[in-house]
Amino acid sequence: AAQEDPQIDVVGPWADEVAALLRYDCSDAAAEIAAIVSGNSDASLSDRERLTLATEPLNDRLAAWPDEAESAAVFRARLDRLVEPVSYQIYLGDAWTDSARVEIIPAPALELQLTATPPAYAKAAPTTARDSGSRQVSALEGSRIDVAANCTNNKRLQRVWLTLKDETEPLRLELKPVDDEQQQWRLDVSGTPLERIERPLRFELQVTDEDGLHLPSPARAYIGIKTDRPPTGSAEIVHRVVLPTARPTIIYRVADDYGVANVRLKMQIEKARESDGYRAEDSDAEPTTASASPADSNVESSSAATSAEATAPSEATTSTESSHVDLLAGGPLVAEQLPRRGEAPIDLGSLGLVKGDRLKLTLEVTDYRGESPGVTILADPLILEISDESGVLAAISEADERSEERMTEIIKQQLGIGDSP
Repeated sequence: AAQEDPQIDVVGPWADEVAALLRYDCSDAAAEIAAIVSGNSDASLSDRERLTLATEPLNDRLAAWPDEAESAAVFRARLDRLVEPVSYQIYLGDAWTDSARVEIIPAPALELQLTATPPAYAKAAPTTARDSGSRQVSALEGSRIDVAANCTNNKRLQRVWLTLKDETEPLRLELKPVDDEQQQWRLDVSGTPLERIERPLRFELQVTDEDGLHLPSPARAYIGIKTDRPPTGSAEIVHRVVLPTARPTIIYRVADDYGVANVRLKMQIEKARESDGYRAEDSDAEPTTASASPADSNVESSSAATSAEATAPSEATTSTESSHVDLLAGGPLVAEQLPRRGEAPIDLGSLGLVKGDRLKLTLEVTDYRGESPGVTILADPLILEISDESGVLAAISEADERSEERMTEIIKQQLGIGDSP
């Protein structure tokens, strides 16, 4: 169209530019175009006629262009992963763009901090240091879990929220900023399951920064429950056959990981039947609670805590009477005071016992768990046989004989006596 318009001089000042465009769009006419521009073409033809001949291949190409083809097209390019800023320039056909630059906008980077505060009764117990950035912690039941999130690449955060994964419906909790830059956020756990955990919990944390970007994947955390183990206790006594008026001493030991709330000695009297001749006028005597005076000094003993099996009442007994003695005074024992060893003398004379009776002693230990009820355990029971002087002496003699036999056996083993050659 331009070459047919006499007002447009496509050969004069615009010849070089027209030639460049035609060389790109119609390479078949490249030689003719070059001759026209240089003035080496047929001199009998005018410049316009020579240009018309040179562009005939281009006209043929345009005429063959499909009618249904769109007048515009969209071209796309893609970089799978941009890790640093880049500068670019686009060339399409004979067109090009100015140089442009793509800057990197980083996604927010987050440090999640979980802090477990144990219940008041367990704060005195020694704890193990843990990395504040850990996303998996174990806490004692009843602990408080504080959640904090810090942006580590200095981006201003617009929102930070936590989604608690519960057995029922997910619970969404919003964190609040604690600095003007909105890079440090904290969760108010009051009234939430994190104020006092009672079961294992899982949650996810997500953010929105000033550029509207989120974490590539949510920050996930797990809070496990650390078991408060039940207490332990044991009791031992030197002589198992005693007089009705004796004052035997019970040696006991109690321990727990956080504290002991109560220690007491349960006493169960199994009275002899009147038909066996052990008692006559005293068979209807009322039981009296025994008194105990726990000693504060520790008991140094090399013998292990004995565990006497509780034998079932024999046919010589017909009734039982129960009572107990508190061995712990002055409030609960905390972790620094455990394990605790003590002695408890029992005044049998106040119980109205006679020959043939049996006294079952069981140590009962309850641990301390603050406002929550403690766990109670029973140690292996001790059985005391009530007898007269002859019975006590016989029991002592029998024990001495067993000790002597055991000692002799140990000496033989040490000397190698009796070993086959």
